[in-house]
Amino acid sequence: GASEAVVNGESALMVVESGNLADDLAAAILRILRDEAWRKRAAVRGPAFVKDRFSLEKMLDNTLFFYGLPPFVR
Repeated sequence: GASEAVVNGESALMVVESGNLADDLAAAILRILRDEAWRKRAAVRGPAFVKDRFSLEKMLDNTLFFYGLPPFVR
């Protein structure tokens, strides 16, 4: 579920590189703490991505599409 709710590298870090979860988690935390520019970009991109992917309008359009109906007229 988490991989559908974020964009890896843009609004979250979901990387396991070495196979050692503790080391990878520590590296990701340190990267986030040290990179203020990345944190600021993620703070903007994350909510925008969620709004685009999971908005009420998007859910309505997807449901209508599933039933073969035209998109909701706004």
